[in-house]
Amino acid sequence: TSDAGSTWSRSTSLPQGSWFDIEFTDAQVGFLSGSEGVIARSPDFGLTWSVDTIPQVGTLVSLSFPSNQVGYVTESGYNWQFIKTTDGGLSWIRDTIQPVSNISSLESVFFTSETRGFIAGWYIATFIGTRDGGDSWQDLATGAPVDLYSIDFPDSMHGFACGWNMAICRTVDGGDSWFFESIPGFSASLHAVRFLDAQTGFVVGDGGLIFKTTSGGTTSIAERSLQTAG
Repeated sequence: TSDAGSTWSRSTSLPQGSWFDIEFTDAQVGFLSGSEGVIARSPDFGLTWSVDTIPQVGTLVSLSFPSNQVGYVTESGYNWQFIKTTDGGLSWIRDTIQPVSNISSLESVFFTSETRGFIAGWYIATFIGTRDGGDSWQDLATGAPVDLYSIDFPDSMHGFACGWNMAICRTVDGGDSWFFESIPGFSASLHAVRFLDAQTGFVVGDGGLIFKTTSGGTTSIAERSLQTAG
């Protein structure tokens, strides 16, 4: 679309397949991630796409580009690795998450800068963060582990994550500390979170549930600390 979504046309340069995430690094250059290690890149507002395949990689479920050169991708399937590019998606390198050990299915990745980022997953509850571009990772959910499916930061300081059993996690200090709560009165899972700014955001979940907040994600129930970073 080029008219804010009033009309849409189908791209003819993309192969048939399953696509799981989309990310634009600026107004022109964008990426799609899909099954069997496929990543598509568009240099022209999504009008045309070129397709590349990362060898020996499964379903790429989440993309995050903190700059036009540096990007990160997570792969589902109970691995413990992330995939990174430093040349605008021309080449990709797989790296194992260290020193934290787990076998979760990694579901979402979000980087607020080229070095500061977060990954969430499920099966064995996972929420981890890095300050050095993925060279080392820290466990962020030692106090209240929960399956998480989506992460979003509207700015570098305010972040949100959502997941199983109406779980909501939020930070106001760039991810140094996180607080956990849940939306009362419901027991479904929340699968995606997006915030317009530090106060206004939306989460969507099972059964067509959609929730909106204008108070930065706070609810009326008491919060629990996930972890306070040193």
